[in-house]
Amino acid sequence: AQNADDTLQDIRVATAAANDAMKAAKEAADAASESAKIATTAADDASRAAEDSFQYATAAAEDAAAANDAVDAADAAAIAVAENAATTASDYEVPSQPAGPSP
Repeated sequence: AQNADDTLQDIRVATAAANDAMKAAKEAADAASESAKIATTAADDASRAAEDSFQYATAAAEDAAAANDAVDAADAAAIAVAENAATTASDYEVPSQPAGPSP
């Protein structure tokens, strides 16, 4: 009877150990699942941030190109105004007269 009691006790101890091991395995799986969720969220956030940065960089490049175009247009306009002024001045240039009394 003592042998049967010892065997029964061994079974109880083994069952309790198995239950503890299953509980620990479930907790580890739950923790891994939570970690995977956090990692996925972080990856999604990083992806969104990278996309936003790309959009900002693209917009900045477009703004820089537009500013460069505006400078080019202003230069062209200034040249055109200067050329027009020079042409107008030469059209109305008064011929110089020799010094002395008029003939």
